[in-house]
Amino acid sequence: MPPTKRIGLVSCVKRKLAVPAHAEQLYTSTLFKKSREWAITNCDEWYVLSAKYGLVRPSKRVEPYEKTMKEMSTSARLQWAGRVYRMMGRAGLLREGVIFIWLAGRDYKKELSELLKKYKQEDPMEHRRMGERLRWLNLALSVNQK
Repeated sequence: MPPTKRIGLVSCVKRKLAVPAHAEQLYTSTLFKKSREWAITNCDEWYVLSAKYGLVRPSKRVEPYEKTMKEMSTSARLQWAGRVYRMMGRAGLLREGVIFIWLAGRDYKKELSELLKKYKQEDPMEHRRMGERLRWLNLALSVNQK
């Protein structure tokens, strides 16, 4: 059996820099920054789930944009999920021993998690609202620093 590899999936956020930047720096909200820090600490690799660009390596330089999953129809979200799934395949992520760790909201997770159902998935912040997610991340990150 191949070794387990933990892949963090961090959703993009509305607050962004106004200039092109690496994906890991483009998004400026506290939730994104804490999710990024948690993924770096607890996952072997991590990626940004972008409403516009799909699956994005943290080091990829991207342009700022105004597009959210909330504004997409169900059909558009299904198309987005299929695109991201194909991008995951091309990136070599769809293999035995991978665990996908969700640090993303319901709009990013719903359709894509169905496509990933044959792979192990964990969502440490499932059923938590925004403030609860930040509290959970703050606590988890403070425990890691001890």
